[in-house]
Amino acid sequence: MLKIIRQFFKSMRFKWGRLQLRTALLRNIPGIYGVIIRTSLLQKHFAYAGDGLKVHEGFRFRNIHKIAVGDNVTLGVDSFIQGGGNVEIGDDVIISQGVKIITFSRKYENRDMKITDQGIEYKNIVIGNDVLIEPDAVILPGTVLGDGVVVRAGAVVDNQIIEPYTIIAGNPARVTGGRLSPDNQQAPIESDSNRIKNLNLSENRIVSKEAVKE
Repeated sequence: MLKIIRQFFKSMRFKWGRLQLRTALLRNIPGIYGVIIRTSLLQKHFAYAGDGLKVHEGFRFRNIHKIAVGDNVTLGVDSFIQGGGNVEIGDDVIISQGVKIITFSRKYENRDMKITDQGIEYKNIVIGNDVLIEPDAVILPGTVLGDGVVVRAGAVVDNQIIEPYTIIAGNPARVTGGRLSPDNQQAPIESDSNRIKNLNLSENRIVSKEAVKE
């Protein structure tokens, strides 16, 4: 018990420890007023947060200071963003219930070394404008979602560059279609990844177990 008390007061000496506690206390306040309270608390702690942010019940995060969100972004019920490798989210994005966005993966390739000793690799994640990520989808390190992408429920997107206005589903995620243009024709799916503009992709980083803070 004494050890727990000491750890609590140690955590309270740091800004991020105090933020985690306040967030935990407010996490499940229901209704519109709960959204307003959580958004007001968290907005200033993001790397950047545009207007119209909505933070719903149960939203969890790590490294919020490495998460940038644009205008009119919805963070759905019980969604989770681990921002250690940097996460950039554009405007008019809906992150639905239970979505997980994770920027790290554990190293395991060396069979002569225990997995716990091989460290963690971080890769950033970029999500464009006008993107919908449906419930329980998982977005893994190195993923780039172009403008207008729809990620169907339960999809797993792992280190993939997804072209604008495509619809993807499955595990691993595959293109299943495209969003319709105003004349009701499916938008062409272009293979030229240069269409994805203005992405600030940082270098991947491998971190030893001593430096890991999930």
